[in-house]
Amino acid sequence: MVKGLIGEVAACIIALFYSIFGLRKTNEEPDNIEGLKEEIKLLHKSIEKLNKPYPEKNNNTDKPINLKSEKSDFESAIESFNIPPPFPIDEYNLKPAPKEIDDDISSVKPFDEKHRMESYEGMKVQWAVRFSSISEHGDLYHISADTGVLIFKIKFKLNKKLGGRFRHLEKGTVFWVCGAIKSVDNLGIDLDDVSVFFGDET
Repeated sequence: MVKGLIGEVAACIIALFYSIFGLRKTNEEPDNIEGLKEEIKLLHKSIEKLNKPYPEKNNNTDKPINLKSEKSDFESAIESFNIPPPFPIDEYNLKPAPKEIDDDISSVKPFDEKHRMESYEGMKVQWAVRFSSISEHGDLYHISADTGVLIFKIKFKLNKKLGGRFRHLEKGTVFWVCGAIKSVDNLGIDLDDVSVFFGDET
């Protein structure tokens, strides 16, 4: 529980610093931004390790006991949502899931990372996610959603007329989102041409 709390606090700090430095990004500071992203990636991996339970040893043998992992809040919320994929599955894929993309990127060597990220661009997907945050920029709402992976979020933009519901939405509300992957980085996935479905539309 303590490790989980530490992970959440660290994730918030990382996201805050990324937001601050991201807003200050200029064409004259590409090296600083790339260096910051690399540090965030390393912190991400360290926090993930902290969140994994340590194996306990059996009193009679040296073999570690297999601990039954409890469902995360995200998994429980998605199961409770119980709304089938609303968008055509022959056009918008359910796989790879965000966690699979994050795991895939984390598994490659640093030199290959950029290419692996770019390999997902243009892929049309649909996922059930949990509402995280919203901000206002001109005629658009910038929205982020949790994917069940620490600090790895889905990000997209909606016209205010289409995204008005998010203004009054409770944090953690589950909904379906579909779109084309615009870009992937160590902090998440940007979607373009987005549609959302809450399950109570008539």
